[in-house]
Amino acid sequence: MRAQNRIDQDEFRLAVRWVRPGGQPVRAKPRGALLLTESGPHRIPEPLWSLHEAAEPLTRALERSERFQALAHLREHWPEDPQLPIESEAYLKDLRVHYASSLSLKLKTLTPDRTEFDPVLFSARSVSEAGESGKALDEEADSILAPAAQRLFAQDRFRREAAARPVYVLQNGEYLFIDPDLRPALDVVRKVQDAPEEQRRSFILNPRKVVREVLGDEQAEAIDLETLFVDTEQFSERVAGVDVWRAPVLPWIVSSQKNNWIPERFGLRIGEDYFALPAKNVEQVTLRIEIAADAGKPDADVEGLLEPAEEDGPAPPARIPVNDQSRAALASFAPFAQLGDQSQEAEHPGDVDAWDAATQGKLFLVVHDNFEEVDYAPLGITETVEEEALPPIDPPDLLQSTLKSHQKEGLTWLGHSALAGRPGALLADDMGLGKTIQAIAFMAWLQEEARASRRPRAPFLIVAPTGLLGTWRTEIEKHLRDPQLGLLVPAFGSNLKLLRDEDSFGSRDIETGKASLDAANWRDAGVVLTTYETLRDYHFSFARTRFGLIIYDEIQKLKNPGSQVTRAAKALNAEFTLGMTGTPVENRLQDLWSIMDVVAPGFLGASRDFEKRHPTDNPDALARLKSQLTDPIKGRPPYMLRRLKGEVLDGMPTKTVHAIRMDMPPAQASAYRDLVIRAAAAGAAGNLGKGGMLTTLANMRGVSLHPLDPRQAPDDLDAYARDSARLAQTLTILEKIAGANEKALIFLEDLAMQERLAGLIADRFGLARRPTRINGTVPGQKRQALVEAFQAHPGSFDVMILSPRAGGVGLTLTAANHVIHL
Repeated sequence: MRAQNRIDQDEFRLAVRWVRPGGQPVRAKPRGALLLTESGPHRIPEPLWSLHEAAEPLTRALERSERFQALAHLREHWPEDPQLPIESEAYLKDLRVHYASSLSLKLKTLTPDRTEFDPVLFSARSVSEAGESGKALDEEADSILAPAAQRLFAQDRFRREAAARPVYVLQNGEYLFIDPDLRPALDVVRKVQDAPEEQRRSFILNPRKVVREVLGDEQAEAIDLETLFVDTEQFSERVAGVDVWRAPVLPWIVSSQKNNWIPERFGLRIGEDYFALPAKNVEQVTLRIEIAADAGKPDADVEGLLEPAEEDGPAPPARIPVNDQSRAALASFAPFAQLGDQSQEAEHPGDVDAWDAATQGKLFLVVHDNFEEVDYAPLGITETVEEEALPPIDPPDLLQSTLKSHQKEGLTWLGHSALAGRPGALLADDMGLGKTIQAIAFMAWLQEEARASRRPRAPFLIVAPTGLLGTWRTEIEKHLRDPQLGLLVPAFGSNLKLLRDEDSFGSRDIETGKASLDAANWRDAGVVLTTYETLRDYHFSFARTRFGLIIYDEIQKLKNPGSQVTRAAKALNAEFTLGMTGTPVENRLQDLWSIMDVVAPGFLGASRDFEKRHPTDNPDALARLKSQLTDPIKGRPPYMLRRLKGEVLDGMPTKTVHAIRMDMPPAQASAYRDLVIRAAAAGAAGNLGKGGMLTTLANMRGVSLHPLDPRQAPDDLDAYARDSARLAQTLTILEKIAGANEKALIFLEDLAMQERLAGLIADRFGLARRPTRINGTVPGQKRQALVEAFQAHPGSFDVMILSPRAGGVGLTLTAANHVIHL
């Protein structure tokens, strides 16, 4: 092959001929894979055949775009082996021509005041292969340019001029040609890079929409914008920007029993806490908020104007955030305010303290939160659907365990929810009914659907408390045949250092406003495992991947709509979101709204009037809410599925609750009596102080367990136990359990008492080792091993001591048939 003229000249062409070794020309004519010569036909081997096919179009003059596209095609087929019989000048051998036909965007910076991004280019071949395989494109592995060339293009060549060029000369014989259809979109990208920050922010959140608006529908259709703009990093449509974290401020109202319009009590929910706002203080708090807002202050001084919502509630804050939520919340209380003399000059707060650095530095994606009104409800929730039959859902071939009948119903419900286009669902089965195996079967079914090209192929994300991540890995291995769900990526704890982007320098997303984890690490994975805390700290990284499924195990962790972890969860992007919990309502009905607004945003309306529409003392309203959640909608499955063990399992033994009353021993009774007397005296004298009653209640709890601090317990633990009614009774109960060779769980909050009790039980019953303890100090991965050891020896006496918080979530402890709440 010989080049005639330069590649940037219209007269460029290739002279191609067949020669014998040594260079003697041969009269030959290719026909398919054969070369017809005077001596007979010869087979053309690879890679010579493909190279000749790629060179043939260049033997004649081509229009510029066709020429560069053909040169790029030629370079793709140029063999790397220098020993192959190909003669050409060094100019052709060293020539590197890239033909870009698609683009994506790489987000470099996303902070409250700065948005930066660069284009990443792809060849038609890479896009086509990704489409055929069902895999997402990888920005580095599939980019048309090597990392060094990409940096040169994005940071220098592309930014040199205000508009996109048809060809970019990189270095050392490397050329980048832009497909004519791609140039208009790339031109928009270049112009937006120099636009004001507000336009750059709007663009990066929905680039395809902005490009279409700039080009117009006609040109966008002409260049096939949907095909040439490739999504590799895409935020959910729910994401509206990024800002420093400020605790949301929401109104709450307790309806009056006397009339239907004046509330009995009302106040503000700030972050996770509730505070009462006396009617007489509404005007003053409103004024202080407005003054701070006019001055551009982030918060306002409200010291002494709020009250605890409950006797044992937290102390009211001295300052509250100034934002649209707080102003709207106060505006809703205006009709209930007790207005004083309008001519009285209002008190102006003093200088506002500097924003707390520890909080101010945390950056969070801003989402449409549905607090005041429903401003985000994805397709599939509010639209009218026609009733039509959905196909049966069979257990997937990967599943090697046999599903119980109610678990088959659960899989069918999940499959139909996905087929109906639902954004998500809440599986709220009672504990012990196998929510995990239903979710695993659903994941295997989704992968079967993806292999059949009925759903996009994408990784799954499982978010769970730390102690349950090991359980998920174990259960997947137990219930599925190889290759199970594919590569499993642990994205938590020490594993994070293996996933970091090389430029992250060990920072968390919420500290920098940019992704610190490289999403390429899980783009081709089957399952990604992470914790709620990791999700919160690295939600920028997770939010840029569109997962095929996100599972929130123990989703009651998201029961507070104003928490940071709930905000992070709402920023994520998924084809389908599955929430799992045995307790959808823990404290307030608002818990249910918060959970449902993650799995099915907008379905239960706005937060502001949710409890007003469903007061807890109105059985009819609660019945309507239950019907809304659990009844089918025009042949479509309900959004929530909840079954109790007694409803679906036959032969369940009856649970018997034994409330045992026992008088305190003299030493314990005396200590308890002294506490009560001192507290009553301090209260009568007005000396109890701020938080004094809470301290007294905590001391009463401690003495009711034992009058002597367990850290000061004597060596004679039997004598120590005799001074506590609860410890003495526990040992009596355990005597009967040991006699029957059965197992028991003891729930106990005090860590020091856990240690003393473990030693006492080991000595009293002659155990070879102390009873296992699971509390917050035990790492999550170790908890599952302890559970398995406890479960492994049926028919023998054993005890496990657990903290209610650490042991009450997601552990499968079926070997014990006695539970002692100490």
